[in-house]
Order: sequence, then C-alpha cells, then structure tokens
Amino acid sequence: MKNRFIYFFILISFATINQSFAQSEGKTDPEISIPIQIMASAGDRPFISASVNGTPVMFQLHSSAALYMQISHKLADTAKIADRHHVGSYGIVKIGQLSSLGMDNAFINELTVGGHVFNHVPVSIFETPSPYDHGMLGLSWLNANRAIIDYQKKVVVLNAANGGKAIHDQLLQENYIAIPMKRNNADAGRYYVSVKVNDIVEPMIVSTVSHNIFDIDFAKRSSVEYKVAGGENYGGPTGTEGKVYVNTKPVAIQIGDASFELPVVHFLDTYAYEGISRPKDTSDITGGMLGCDFLLAHGAVVDFGNGILYLKK
Repeated sequence: MKNRFIYFFILISFATINQSFAQSEGKTDPEISIPIQIMASAGDRPFISASVNGTPVMFQLHSSAALYMQISHKLADTAKIADRHHVGSYGIVKIGQLSSLGMDNAFINELTVGGHVFNHVPVSIFETPSPYDHGMLGLSWLNANRAIIDYQKKVVVLNAANGGKAIHDQLLQENYIAIPMKRNNADAGRYYVSVKVNDIVEPMIVSTVSHNIFDIDFAKRSSVEYKVAGGENYGGPTGTEGKVYVNTKPVAIQIGDASFELPVVHFLDTYAYEGISRPKDTSDITGGMLGCDFLLAHGAVVDFGNGILYLKK
C-alpha cells in the first residue's frame, strides 16, 4: 500500500522591530503561557489542549490556515454548536475524497485556552483526515492574540507584556538572530521570509506545521536535485491529488546573512495542491514553506504580534 501524505495548508508591512513593540505597549489583555506538545500528523505540528463549550479539543497551531478556528462536524455536534451557515464544498475524509458534509461557518459561545475564555468566536466546520476531537487554531487566532510560539521551550505565549520586548531582548542575549517577516495580504495574510537557494531568491511561507516544502517550480529554477518519494501522494483540501518528491542531498539555504541546511525537503506543485492557478507573473509566485521541521531544528521562536522569526545562530 502506498504511503500518502496530507499537506493541509488551507487558504481561506513590518517597519522596524522597535516601532512594533512600541505600538503594542499598553495592551490590557492578560499574558498567558500555554505548554505545547509536538505531535505527528502529516509531519510534526504544535498542539495545545483547549475546550469548545466544555468539550475537550486538541488544537494544532496552524499559521498557514487563514481561519480563526476549525473543528469537525462531529465535534461541533458534541459541543452543541447551532446556527450554522453552509458555505459550500470543502474538506476531505481521505486523500482525494471530498467530505459530503462540506463546510459550515458558525460562532461558538466559549473557547477556553490556558484558563482564558474567549466568548462568541468564529469557527469553520469541515473535515480533515484527523481524529474528530482535533482542530486548528489558525492565523487569525494567532494574530488576534499576538501569539509567540517558542519551539525550544515548547510554549506559546499570548499577549506578552510590553509587546514581548523582554522576550525579544532575552533571545538576542541568547545569540538568536531576529528576522523580520513580511505579510502578503493577497495570500491570506500569511507570513514570509526571503530564501535564497543557489542564487535564486523566493519568498517562502513561515509555517508552524509539517515538513519543509518547496514548490516544484522553485526546485527546478534553483537546480535542486530531487526524486519521486516512494509513491507518496499529497492530498489537498478540495480533493486534489499529486506526486510528492524528496531531495537527493541536503539543501543549503540562506535567509538574510544566515546560512542553514535542510536535511529533508518535500517537493510538490503547491498551486495544484491548493486547487488554484499558478500566477502568470513570476514575481507573484511563492517558493513553498519552511515548516515545523525547520523551526524545531533551529529552536525557532515565531512572534506573530511583531512579525519576527527568531533563529539560533
């Protein structure tokens, strides 16, 4: 039987670091620190324990998902979420098979995270090939709570005091480098850094989940060697399928003045995966994702409130 991978990305300007901290000072929301667990689900992903209307849920922190929160229909039923609005066909039960339930939008009364209760928050209800009691807290939730995910300490901090300046200063003392991330509002507001491979530079998504993934076009233009990944296929959220490839040797990349090596990279047509057309203008093309594999390997800290990626030198 073929091994099959599910890359669930989901689509639904930074001036200066000091300015960003200054703008966030005076924020009254309480600082919350929550342990994260790294769990394997189509690659490693950070999860936190939470509850929806009192029903326990394991949520992955998913920065490539533009939504606020996602749960399954079964979990929505258990949590007694009513007044759902059906929005169309979306979500899969397995590779290449769309769910007959589609996607609904609704609001939930209580989302409890780290002892803090979020009232009347939006939820997207659709299926993924995950346990029914697993869900996602997406980019909208991460941004709204100025989340800082620390992959070395295995913790996520929400609404850090003074905009996270103390965390920033401590990381610099520990010889981290601070890399400003950019947001592309035309691409669901996801965060990017510029990555150079063999003198070819492309913006790549900073993704909190899964593997390091190169778009197949970026791989070809940067002359990265790859091979078919033993019959593995990807499965997109709209039912798309396609081949997955892997590198034949470690891939050297450069971010700013810092150099890194990616032991394992997966290659696929990321636009076909998402079920969208590849941009005709090459300046609009993205090179893929730096995923959880990379962030774990370099003890990364991802600050969504200030738009900064911290990496160990």
